[in-house]
Amino acid sequence: MSVPTQTSFLGLGPLPGTHPHEAAEMLIGESMEGRVHLPVLPARGLGSDLIGRTAALMADVDLDRGPRSWKVSDNPSRLSWLAQDFLDRDIDACEEVWGSTPACLRLVATGPWTMAASVEKASGALVASDFGAVRYFAQSLAAGLLEQAADARRRFGCDIEVLLSEPALGAVAQGAIEAPSTLMGNDGFLPAQGYREIAEILRQVTGPLLADGIHVTVALAGSDGIAAQALVESGASGFWLPRTQLRTTAQLDFAVAVLGSDMTLELGIVPVHADGREEHSGIPVATSSRELAEAAALLWDELGFSRLDIAGKLKLTPVGGFASSAADEAAAQLGAGRRAAELLRRAAGDLARDE
Repeated sequence: MSVPTQTSFLGLGPLPGTHPHEAAEMLIGESMEGRVHLPVLPARGLGSDLIGRTAALMADVDLDRGPRSWKVSDNPSRLSWLAQDFLDRDIDACEEVWGSTPACLRLVATGPWTMAASVEKASGALVASDFGAVRYFAQSLAAGLLEQAADARRRFGCDIEVLLSEPALGAVAQGAIEAPSTLMGNDGFLPAQGYREIAEILRQVTGPLLADGIHVTVALAGSDGIAAQALVESGASGFWLPRTQLRTTAQLDFAVAVLGSDMTLELGIVPVHADGREEHSGIPVATSSRELAEAAALLWDELGFSRLDIAGKLKLTPVGGFASSAADEAAAQLGAGRRAAELLRRAAGDLARDE
């Protein structure tokens, strides 16, 4: 698979509701050039959240819910079976709705560092406290994603890409992950991880996927505390950041450094809620596509890159998952994002510029 060379738009996974057929119909209805993602429906409860869903993907790892968090289990638990059932039903529903329509399918999973910071070992210590266990988690995740990718290719005959959600990566880098016990960390926190360690674990996932032609984007909650080199050496092809985390000089410098390594930026810029509803019909009023495209282009100017580079280096996404949105406003905002990306592709150089 090759990385798309023109500005595109794609969701991040979570969608409202509990019905996978409805989610699949929404996604294909607002897809851009047949690029869709496998929906995540967290409203169904434990097992459909992204941690439980990722656990269902991982090879040779069983999880159960403990008193504080997810925990490693010796045997498959009821929750692990439930998570697998949700995952199977979701991809079955997508196959029924999409057929062979998708040109590219994005698989969404929690990244290895966030999984390790969210799951306890049998001893009660976080997996993240044991570098060898983190590496095993990463290898297990890679094997599970490869298996899911093979299944998706059989069903849809399309290219595959992966989004790794790593909201805890900043805390991992800064030593801000709380240990379950003060005896298991430094003053109640796990030690900070350097950029080499962070990149090594990410490569345990990206390496096998790239060898299979699958490009990976790493989604960050923010860049504060993370060395750009951690992403540059991660083997990922792109990174995701919300626009709200590209404000300060340090945040902008981080993005410039990573983009300079030939990675792409997926910009979280499309609000997950509509601007309001029409007074009489109650139909959601989608955010202006032109305003979104102009805001993305102006950020690109602020980063110091030529607008001629937008097509190959910048993609648009929502600012987060749509789990808290109403179904009709999620559809409206997906449409707004798609139209904004189309506008950037056609006329990036003509959009408003700061004077």
